Amino acid sequence: MSRPRNKHDSVRITITSTPKLASYLNDLVDEEGYGKTPSEVARTLVWRGIEELIKAGILDRRKEKKRKLV
Repeated sequence: MSRPRNKHDSVRITITSTPKLASYLNDLVDEEGYGKTPSEVARTLVWRGIEELIKAGILDRRKEKKRKLV
């Protein structure tokens, strides 16, 4: 069974990391709730950091653009 289509448009962002950071991301893959791949774990952690910055008033929450379903 394939994954359902993402409701949001995506943009590819590439990061370079140290082996130590990659090891931590791989460790979190084994934990539940962070993601199934190192990339998903990184995305989860970035989102959590952004949410904290929004709560702290450093960033403003952006309104989501309505997407036309085809």
